[in-house]
Amino acid sequence: MDLNVENGKIEQPLKPMIRVGTPIFSKNGKKAGILLLNYFAENLLFAFSEHTHNSSTKPWLLNNEGYWLKGESAEIEWGFMYKNTLTSMSRLYPESWLKIMASKEGQFLDNIGLWTFTTIYPLVEDQKPSTGTHEIFSPGHSNLESQDYFWKAVLLIPRNLYQSVYQPTKTLITFVTLTLLCILYFGCWLLARAWVSEKHIEEKLIQLNKNLEVTVDERTEQLLLAKKQAEELAQTDELTGMNNRRSFFSQGHIISEQAIRYRLQFTVMMLDIDWFKKVNDNYGHLIGDEALKDVARVIMAGIRTPDISGRIGGEEFAIILPQTQPEKTIEIAERLRRTVKSIAIPVADNKNISLTISIGIGQYSDQNQSLHEVLSLADKALYQAKEQGRNRVVLFEE
Repeated sequence: MDLNVENGKIEQPLKPMIRVGTPIFSKNGKKAGILLLNYFAENLLFAFSEHTHNSSTKPWLLNNEGYWLKGESAEIEWGFMYKNTLTSMSRLYPESWLKIMASKEGQFLDNIGLWTFTTIYPLVEDQKPSTGTHEIFSPGHSNLESQDYFWKAVLLIPRNLYQSVYQPTKTLITFVTLTLLCILYFGCWLLARAWVSEKHIEEKLIQLNKNLEVTVDERTEQLLLAKKQAEELAQTDELTGMNNRRSFFSQGHIISEQAIRYRLQFTVMMLDIDWFKKVNDNYGHLIGDEALKDVARVIMAGIRTPDISGRIGGEEFAIILPQTQPEKTIEIAERLRRTVKSIAIPVADNKNISLTISIGIGQYSDQNQSLHEVLSLADKALYQAKEQGRNRVVLFEE
């Protein structure tokens, strides 16, 4: 760990570190010293937070003694370096910690909330770490086998939040069930009055019970389908089925932030249907809508799985291509342009009309560039494509 020594006084670590040490030997095999590497695990912990961040959960990363490497607050993290035993999960949540240690992974609900956990083995096989020490210039207390050294990744949804999310659905299903049961019993009463035969009444009750089960299943399926459709509508362009502007930028900002943080490459395309206003003016908005849908289908079928596409304006589309060089982007753009040109849209009098698109490409090339700045470069390249006669692909160059 990193230490601060001033005026003969040893203070607490400024920043928690993971220390790796290995002996160094001279050519004749004599021990010459020890090489120590202090790893400041900021990127590791930040990546863990990014991948587990959610407003409804608490992500924690703990060592095998229950101390927080990543916890609820900075004050309780790395407590094993300060002899601060009160900050360990085994002291704060003893019953939950026993259940987590009992299995490699799993999920359970207790009076604190819903726990989800898994075990991480950060060392390769045959490595032998020490347990570490908080004392200055002291060796580790003991050696461990690699399989005995592990971390626990834990997610907690607090019980009050868990109940607030699932209680409304449970209440609705209960209400529907009780309502249907009331209908069932009322039907039974009518049948008892209408038919004297006990056998006949029994047959009707059996049938009503089957109908009740079918109805409950159908209603539950309808509720789940309605929820799924609402989530999709919030992210999907209604006409084309692509990502809408909000969803496109939400996913795009993730790509942009990863590129800045990890020094990755990405490119952006801006696509525009040439002379689209003339299509609407000459053939009507229904034909214009068909043109938009055809172009959207070409884009979604012609890009790769990691690529993100969306309709961001009237006849404007955009595509983000993660970790893609400009040469590959131009190749994909030319293929899209040729495919769109081959589309034939039927109009009145057994005639067909064809479409062309212009495409501008912007390249991420600077650590400080945002997604909007790269899109701006692609938009400038699109303008150049329009100026040069349309139906072409242009890469923005300074």
